[in-house]
Amino acid sequence: MSGEYVTFDQGAAATPQGVRAVTGTGIVTTGTQRVTLASDGFFVTLFTNIYTALTQSIRTEEIDPISQHYVAERLANVVNGADATTYYYTDHAGYSKAGWQLALDCVAGTVTATVEGTMDDTGAAPAACAYEDITNDLFGVASLVSAAAPATDVWVDDTGASGLFKYIRIVIVANTGAATGDWLIDHKRMY
Repeated sequence: MSGEYVTFDQGAAATPQGVRAVTGTGIVTTGTQRVTLASDGFFVTLFTNIYTALTQSIRTEEIDPISQHYVAERLANVVNGADATTYYYTDHAGYSKAGWQLALDCVAGTVTATVEGTMDDTGAAPAACAYEDITNDLFGVASLVSAAAPATDVWVDDTGASGLFKYIRIVIVANTGAATGDWLIDHKRMY
């Protein structure tokens, strides 16, 4: 329950300032607030500011709500990665938003990052699903490319569309000619 609370000893000579109990009615007030009385034998705890007279209801709120939780993980930290296509998978079931921070670099050639998603929720392994490129749909860019120079970006799905996908994968295509590609991918997703 939200609100202020005060605990006092029923046997004490004085009660906290402003606390009144109307004998025989079960009503306890503090100032003008009606409160809920929770008794634990000798001690009484008053929860105040939880009754809303306008709606004639008791207010409750979640403490540390799940909607404020997130998962953070480093998907990759590769130095001199092989020239190949590499996939980094994340399961987005139950999540509402996501973001990625990418840093790409190479001495020659290119290192390219894109995002692909699938809504396949049949229980198949992430690598067995069919994916579509969603980079432009989610972030308004076609890709992030390092062409013999560093490239960094933060991709944030502020629309919540990433929550519609079962799996999302980051695709890294390294084509440097000499395995000189570097990439760092950090990821967060919110419930």
